[in-house]
Amino acid sequence: MSSFRTRSFLVWLHIHLSMHISVTLNCWIYRLLVGQHSAPYNIAG
Repeated sequence: MSSFRTRSFLVWLHIHLSMHISVTLNCWIYRLLVGQHSAPYNIAG
């Protein structure tokens, strides 16, 4: 029973970390793209 709990916890931890990493990467990519596109307008404006 304890091995099942350990395994399920590790699976949950892996999924949780993967989701967190993907969200963080998406935020960075979004900031990078928006920053690149909005910079010329800010300078010209």
